[in-house]
Amino acid sequence: MLPDLLEPARNPNHRSFFHSWLVLSILLVIAFKISKKEHIKAVSLLSFITGYKSHLLADMTTPKGLPLIK
Repeated sequence: MLPDLLEPARNPNHRSFFHSWLVLSILLVIAFKISKKEHIKAVSLLSFITGYKSHLLADMTTPKGLPLIK
Protein backbone atom coordinates (compact mmCIF):
# COMPACT_ATOMS: atom_id res chain seq x y z
CA MET A 1 0.00 0.00 0.00
CA LEU A 2 2.99 2.32 0.26
CA PRO A 3 2.74 3.58 -3.34
CA ASP A 4 -0.90 4.58 -2.71
CA LEU A 5 -0.03 6.21 0.60
CA LEU A 6 2.73 8.25 -1.03
CA GLU A 7 0.66 9.00 -4.13
CA PRO A 8 -3.06 8.94 -3.24
CA ALA A 9 -5.65 8.25 -5.94
CA ARG A 10 -7.07 11.77 -6.09
CA ASN A 11 -7.44 11.59 -9.85
CA PRO A 12 -7.48 8.83 -12.48
CA ASN A 13 -3.87 9.57 -13.47
CA HIS A 14 -2.40 9.43 -9.98
CA ARG A 15 0.19 6.81 -10.85
CA SER A 16 3.38 8.69 -11.34
CA PHE A 17 6.77 8.66 -9.60
CA PHE A 18 6.01 6.37 -6.64
CA HIS A 19 4.25 3.90 -8.92
CA SER A 20 7.32 3.26 -11.06
CA TRP A 21 9.91 0.54 -11.33
CA LEU A 22 12.58 3.20 -10.82
CA VAL A 23 11.36 3.85 -7.27
CA LEU A 24 11.24 0.11 -6.57
CA SER A 25 14.87 -0.13 -7.69
CA ILE A 26 15.89 2.82 -5.52
CA LEU A 27 14.09 1.35 -2.51
CA LEU A 28 15.78 -1.99 -3.09
CA VAL A 29 19.23 -0.36 -3.03
CA ILE A 30 18.37 1.65 0.09
CA ALA A 31 16.96 -1.42 1.85
CA PHE A 32 20.09 -3.39 1.03
CA LYS A 33 22.34 -0.65 2.44
CA ILE A 34 20.22 -0.29 5.57
CA SER A 35 20.27 -4.04 6.17
CA LYS A 36 24.06 -4.07 6.00
CA LYS A 37 24.44 -1.11 8.35
CA GLU A 38 21.65 -1.66 10.86
CA HIS A 39 21.67 -5.48 10.86
CA ILE A 40 17.96 -5.61 10.13
CA LYS A 41 16.76 -9.07 9.31
CA ALA A 42 16.78 -9.65 5.58
CA VAL A 43 13.35 -11.30 5.72
CA SER A 44 11.76 -8.01 6.86
CA LEU A 45 13.26 -6.10 3.98
CA LEU A 46 12.41 -8.86 1.54
CA SER A 47 8.80 -8.73 2.71
CA PHE A 48 8.69 -4.97 2.19
CA ILE A 49 10.17 -5.18 -1.32
CA THR A 50 7.89 -8.10 -2.23
CA GLY A 51 4.84 -6.13 -1.10
CA TYR A 52 5.87 -3.04 -3.07
CA LYS A 53 6.61 -5.13 -6.17
CA SER A 54 3.31 -7.02 -5.96
CA HIS A 55 1.45 -3.70 -5.68
CA LEU A 56 3.10 -2.51 -8.88
CA LEU A 57 2.38 -5.80 -10.64
CA ALA A 58 -1.29 -5.61 -9.61
CA ASP A 59 -1.51 -2.01 -10.85
CA MET A 60 -0.08 -3.11 -14.21
CA THR A 61 -3.18 -5.23 -14.81
CA THR A 62 -5.50 -2.20 -14.65
CA PRO A 63 -6.54 -0.24 -17.76
CA LYS A 64 -4.31 2.74 -16.79
CA GLY A 65 -1.28 0.52 -16.24
CA LEU A 66 1.97 1.93 -14.88
CA PRO A 67 4.59 4.31 -16.17
CA LEU A 68 7.89 2.61 -16.95
CA ILE A 69 9.92 5.50 -15.54
CA LYS A 70 8.59 8.86 -14.43
